[in-house]
Amino acid sequence: MLRGLVIGIQDIRYPIHGSARLALVTMHALALSGHKIDYLALWSYNKSEAILVTTRSRWGFARINMIKVPIKTTSNSLPILSSSITDPIIKLFHEDYDYILCLERRYIPTVCRYFSKKLSAPLITYMDSPKYMHPERLTTTELLVRPAALAWYVITSHMSDLTICVSKYIEVFLKKWGTNAITIEPTYALLGRDSDILSKTNNGNYDINSINHEAVLCSCPLNLTVITAIKNPDVPIVVTGPQAYYVREYLKMRGLLNKVKNIHLLHNISDEDLEKLHNKVVAALVARPALSGLSITLLQELYFGKPVLTDETTASKIRGLIESGSVLINNKYSEWPTTLKSLLNNDEQLRELSRRAESFFNRILSPVRFAETFNHALRSLNLR
Repeated sequence: MLRGLVIGIQDIRYPIHGSARLALVTMHALALSGHKIDYLALWSYNKSEAILVTTRSRWGFARINMIKVPIKTTSNSLPILSSSITDPIIKLFHEDYDYILCLERRYIPTVCRYFSKKLSAPLITYMDSPKYMHPERLTTTELLVRPAALAWYVITSHMSDLTICVSKYIEVFLKKWGTNAITIEPTYALLGRDSDILSKTNNGNYDINSINHEAVLCSCPLNLTVITAIKNPDVPIVVTGPQAYYVREYLKMRGLLNKVKNIHLLHNISDEDLEKLHNKVVAALVARPALSGLSITLLQELYFGKPVLTDETTASKIRGLIESGSVLINNKYSEWPTTLKSLLNNDEQLRELSRRAESFFNRILSPVRFAETFNHALRSLNLR
């Protein structure tokens, strides 16, 4: 049995944001394959806690030992460590680890490297979506610091024995600078029901039962979301996660909050309700024109086997997805409301896209595939 110490900041029982989901699915895949996973979550928490977190997917259930430890951070969210914090942690994690997996770039030079040396285990970094690799998304001030930020990505990658990238373009960039990098696209998984905290704290924030069947999940720019809903008034348009908050504010600003009746906003949706929701979802729209890295929502819809209307920018971040014909590609957003209407009226196309989406996920993005690729990389690392 391989033993891994994973270091990050997220409480994975709240996978609302992409980074928390990424942490959850990564550890699910490794634990499902037989790894013993201890997860050290270091952040400005109120107290220390040790929690057994269960996760699930079509491939089975897994368990993760999560230990939350409160630490102080700088104004730039960099960790401030002292022996009073690190010494008890080292005593707690006394086992022989086969690897240290760092999920937080800011922790590589200090926390992750420290534990790697103290525990004599190779350091693996999971590089998600470096913001500064996308100049089109940056402000003028951010463009000025971009060269230093890119240098930082390279330096932290060199500090790691291996860097795993969520998308191929990140690997290509890092390898130009001589780093040991590979690509393993993320998989997808859900919380076990006993660990699904949000399912117990909904408090009437949303009502799944109010959403009719043949709903469409939408993860798109604000204006595209609203225009699509207005032009398809009989189609329930569902928005989940943080995007639901931004859509609500956009509707308020436009004076449309109580006028566009077919938009359903589910912000803090639990994994249990997310699964129920997908019994009603017949298709998904995923448009990320300024995408930094890989869309977790796209992975989610492929996991649930839903027909997806998307664009080349979004789909290209997953190797082979466009070529497989598993998603419907249209780069002209102005045509999406009409394209959606045509798609919903074509049962044969819906069934075929659904079949291809689920097949692609099972072959390329499953937790089993993730773990196999990770284990191969780890073996290669130990042979170096």
